[in-house]
Amino acid sequence: MDVALPLKFKDARTGETRRLPAPVRGAPRTLEAFVSRVAESFGLPDTLCLTYVDEQRDRVVVDPRSSSSRDEWREAHRCMAAAGAPCLAFEAHASKAAALAAAPPPPAPASANQGPLRLGPHPGRVVALDLKIPLKYARELVRRARRGDEIARRTVAPS
Repeated sequence: MDVALPLKFKDARTGETRRLPAPVRGAPRTLEAFVSRVAESFGLPDTLCLTYVDEQRDRVVVDPRSSSSRDEWREAHRCMAAAGAPCLAFEAHASKAAALAAAPPPPAPASANQGPLRLGPHPGRVVALDLKIPLKYARELVRRARRGDEIARRTVAPS
Protein backbone atom coordinates (compact mmCIF):
# COMPACT_ATOMS: atom_id res chain seq x y z
CA MET A 1 0.00 0.00 0.00
CA ASP A 2 1.61 3.22 -1.17
CA VAL A 3 -0.94 5.50 0.45
CA ALA A 4 -1.07 6.31 4.16
CA LEU A 5 -4.12 8.34 5.17
CA PRO A 6 -5.03 9.43 8.69
CA LEU A 7 -7.66 7.09 10.12
CA LYS A 8 -10.84 8.03 11.91
CA PHE A 9 -12.81 5.34 13.68
CA LYS A 10 -16.20 5.53 15.34
CA ASP A 11 -17.97 3.14 17.68
CA ALA A 12 -21.32 2.46 16.00
CA ARG A 13 -22.97 1.75 19.37
CA THR A 14 -22.03 4.96 21.19
CA GLY A 15 -20.97 7.37 18.44
CA GLU A 16 -17.59 7.95 20.13
CA THR A 17 -14.95 8.92 17.55
CA ARG A 18 -11.15 8.72 17.65
CA ARG A 19 -8.42 9.61 15.15
CA LEU A 20 -5.02 8.18 14.31
CA PRO A 21 -2.54 10.27 12.33
CA ALA A 22 -0.98 8.94 9.16
CA PRO A 23 2.26 7.04 9.79
CA VAL A 24 5.25 9.35 9.44
CA ARG A 25 7.83 6.87 8.18
CA GLY A 26 8.29 3.18 7.73
CA ALA A 27 5.68 0.57 7.02
CA PRO A 28 2.07 1.76 6.89
CA ARG A 29 -0.46 0.52 9.42
CA THR A 30 -1.62 -3.06 9.01
CA LEU A 31 -5.22 -4.15 9.25
CA GLU A 32 -4.44 -6.42 12.20
CA ALA A 33 -2.83 -3.59 14.18
CA PHE A 34 -5.72 -1.25 13.42
CA VAL A 35 -8.36 -3.83 14.45
CA SER A 36 -6.60 -4.53 17.75
CA ARG A 37 -6.35 -0.78 18.43
CA VAL A 38 -10.06 -0.27 17.72
CA ALA A 39 -11.08 -3.28 19.84
CA GLU A 40 -8.92 -2.04 22.71
CA SER A 41 -10.14 1.57 22.44
CA PHE A 42 -13.84 0.75 22.46
CA GLY A 43 -13.87 -2.49 24.44
CA LEU A 44 -15.27 -4.41 21.49
CA PRO A 45 -14.87 -8.17 21.08
CA ASP A 46 -12.33 -9.70 18.69
CA THR A 47 -15.22 -10.46 16.34
CA LEU A 48 -15.60 -6.79 15.45
CA CYS A 49 -16.29 -5.75 11.88
CA LEU A 50 -15.47 -2.45 10.16
CA THR A 51 -17.46 -0.48 7.60
CA TYR A 52 -16.63 2.61 5.56
CA VAL A 53 -18.40 4.65 2.87
CA ASP A 54 -16.50 4.63 -0.43
CA GLU A 55 -16.28 7.32 -3.10
CA GLN A 56 -19.47 6.03 -4.77
CA ARG A 57 -21.42 6.37 -1.49
CA ASP A 58 -21.63 2.59 -0.92
CA ARG A 59 -21.19 1.13 2.56
CA VAL A 60 -18.36 -1.43 2.38
CA VAL A 61 -17.87 -4.09 5.07
CA VAL A 62 -14.31 -5.10 5.97
CA ASP A 63 -14.36 -8.32 8.00
CA PRO A 64 -10.88 -8.85 9.52
CA ARG A 65 -11.45 -12.62 9.64
CA SER A 66 -12.14 -12.81 5.90
CA SER A 67 -9.45 -14.07 3.53
CA SER A 68 -9.87 -10.96 1.36
CA SER A 69 -9.67 -8.48 4.24
CA ARG A 70 -6.11 -7.32 3.48
CA ASP A 71 -7.08 -6.59 -0.13
CA GLU A 72 -10.17 -4.69 1.05
CA TRP A 73 -7.97 -2.70 3.46
CA ARG A 74 -5.56 -1.69 0.66
CA GLU A 75 -8.44 -0.90 -1.70
CA ALA A 76 -10.09 1.33 0.92
CA HIS A 77 -6.90 3.36 1.25
CA ARG A 78 -6.35 3.55 -2.51
CA CYS A 79 -9.95 4.58 -3.33
CA MET A 80 -10.23 7.24 -0.65
CA ALA A 81 -6.81 8.72 -1.49
CA ALA A 82 -7.75 8.84 -5.18
CA ALA A 83 -11.03 10.57 -4.27
CA GLY A 84 -9.07 13.19 -2.32
CA ALA A 85 -10.52 12.26 1.06
CA PRO A 86 -8.74 13.93 4.00
CA CYS A 87 -8.94 10.70 6.04
CA LEU A 88 -10.32 7.18 5.95
CA ALA A 89 -13.31 6.91 8.28
CA PHE A 90 -14.36 3.53 9.66
CA GLU A 91 -17.28 2.52 11.84
CA ALA A 92 -16.62 -0.33 14.26
CA HIS A 93 -19.43 -2.83 14.81
CA ALA A 94 -19.52 -5.63 17.37
CA SER A 95 -20.25 -8.28 14.71
CA LYS A 96 -20.68 -8.74 10.98
CA ALA A 97 -24.45 -8.97 11.44
CA ALA A 98 -24.45 -5.55 13.14
CA ALA A 99 -22.32 -4.13 10.32
CA LEU A 100 -24.69 -5.45 7.66
CA ALA A 101 -27.69 -4.05 9.54
CA ALA A 102 -26.11 -0.57 9.75
CA ALA A 103 -28.02 2.35 8.31
CA PRO A 104 -27.30 3.21 4.68
CA PRO A 105 -24.79 6.00 4.03
CA PRO A 106 -26.08 9.57 3.99
CA PRO A 107 -27.24 10.88 0.61
CA ALA A 108 -24.73 12.54 -1.66
CA PRO A 109 -24.58 16.34 -1.55
CA ALA A 110 -26.80 18.11 -4.05
CA SER A 111 -25.24 18.74 -7.43
CA ALA A 112 -24.69 22.23 -8.78
CA ASN A 113 -27.80 21.98 -10.97
CA GLN A 114 -30.10 21.28 -8.02
CA GLY A 115 -29.13 24.32 -5.96
CA PRO A 116 -29.85 27.98 -6.67
CA LEU A 117 -28.69 29.40 -9.98
CA ARG A 118 -25.34 31.14 -9.67
CA LEU A 119 -25.00 33.16 -12.84
CA GLY A 120 -23.54 36.37 -11.49
CA PRO A 121 -25.03 39.87 -11.20
CA HIS A 122 -26.42 39.93 -14.78
CA PRO A 123 -27.72 36.42 -15.49
CA GLY A 124 -29.74 37.41 -18.54
CA ARG A 125 -26.65 38.82 -20.25
CA VAL A 126 -24.57 35.77 -19.40
CA VAL A 127 -27.20 33.39 -20.79
CA ALA A 128 -27.74 35.56 -23.88
CA LEU A 129 -24.02 35.53 -24.66
CA ASP A 130 -23.60 31.81 -23.95
CA LEU A 131 -26.63 30.69 -25.96
CA LYS A 132 -26.34 33.46 -28.58
CA ILE A 133 -29.98 34.46 -28.16
CA PRO A 134 -31.62 37.88 -27.69
CA LEU A 135 -31.45 39.31 -24.17
CA LYS A 136 -35.25 39.36 -23.88
CA TYR A 137 -35.47 35.56 -24.33
CA ALA A 138 -32.48 34.90 -22.08
CA ARG A 139 -34.10 36.83 -19.23
CA GLU A 140 -37.29 34.82 -19.70
CA LEU A 141 -35.31 31.57 -19.51
CA VAL A 142 -33.64 32.68 -16.28
CA ARG A 143 -37.00 33.70 -14.81
CA ARG A 144 -38.52 30.31 -15.65
CA ALA A 145 -35.50 28.46 -14.27
CA ARG A 146 -35.80 30.33 -10.97
CA ARG A 147 -39.48 29.41 -10.75
CA GLY A 148 -38.69 25.70 -11.05
CA ASP A 149 -38.96 24.91 -14.78
CA GLU A 150 -36.55 21.96 -15.08
CA ILE A 151 -35.93 22.37 -18.82
CA ALA A 152 -35.10 26.05 -18.39
CA ARG A 153 -32.87 25.20 -15.40
CA ARG A 154 -30.88 22.67 -17.44
CA THR A 155 -30.57 25.18 -20.27
CA VAL A 156 -29.21 28.07 -18.22
CA ALA A 157 -27.36 26.27 -15.39
CA PRO A 158 -23.56 26.36 -15.66
CA SER A 159 -22.12 23.00 -16.61
